[in-house]
Amino acid sequence: VPTERILLETDAPDALPQSDMGSLKWVPGDANAPPQPEHQSIESRAISNKALNHPANIFT
Repeated sequence: VPTERILLETDAPDALPQSDMGSLKWVPGDANAPPQPEHQSIESRAISNKALNHPANIFT
């Protein structure tokens, strides 16, 4: 889905997602995630629960 077609609705306008795309974390196993360099270890690719619970990382 093109980013200009995504609509984000929220009941918390003070908790809007960060606008910096570099701050977003990909969910492990997401087919849409960009390929990771092979030299990264599993630990360095791990995402904390805090990052997964960020409003910008909503997935279904």
